[in-house]
Amino acid sequence: MVDSLRSILELLEELNARCKTPIISRNEFKEEYENLNDFTQLQPQISELIHDIKELDVKNIDLIVEKLIHLHLKLSDCIWHIDQIHELVKRACANIRNSLD
Repeated sequence: MVDSLRSILELLEELNARCKTPIISRNEFKEEYENLNDFTQLQPQISELIHDIKELDVKNIDLIVEKLIHLHLKLSDCIWHIDQIHELVKRACANIRNSLD
């Protein structure tokens, strides 16, 4: 998934460079590449949480719920990262027709 998101950012950068007026700023691209570094750390964290949940005693409901909440938060982080890039794609869709050389 990280490779796909990186490829999308690279494609948007290439298209953006061909625009008369850039649609996406350099700072936005920089921020999204930095966000990808954070995104790469989520997969091992999610895997660890899944492993931890599988190892728990099913009678320890409070700990199971706590770990599930952490899993929910990590998944929400994933969604946020994907949504950030999705917003750039939508902006490009809406503006590229009038911006390409």
